[in-house]
Amino acid sequence: MSKKPMSFKVFAGVAIVAAVVINFILKVAVKAGAVSILTPPLVEGPKVVFFIPTPHKFSFAMEMANGGYGIPVTITVVTTWVLIALFFLFFNWGLKNLEMIPGKKQAFFETLYDVYNSLVTQMFGKRGKEFIVYISALISFIAISNITSFFV
Repeated sequence: MSKKPMSFKVFAGVAIVAAVVINFILKVAVKAGAVSILTPPLVEGPKVVFFIPTPHKFSFAMEMANGGYGIPVTITVVTTWVLIALFFLFFNWGLKNLEMIPGKKQAFFETLYDVYNSLVTQMFGKRGKEFIVYISALISFIAISNITSFFV
């Protein structure tokens, strides 16, 4: 004898009845003082580093300690600014004085380009050449941002 599988409607009905019964039991237990349900504290967002003062209150402006209003700048935004500056300096340094016979620095950057070129070409084909710069910057930024998030 094989058992017939339970239909979805029967399963949903049993799940709803079970949820109602459990909810009723919990309410009775809380009223009796046998169980106390504690809500967790609210999750705090990223730490605000400083405020950019504004002349009046915008929808996203917060009230500052001096009574004025300002746009909060969090540690996440500051870290992003630092990473953008470091990327700019790193790639400007790496792509200066390119030569026909590459040195170690130029060989590193050419290898990095070849990796991204092959990745984008495999995904998009010949048309992917248009997107190499965008996708390589995106992948590099996300990778470095994820690594720095461990330390900030």
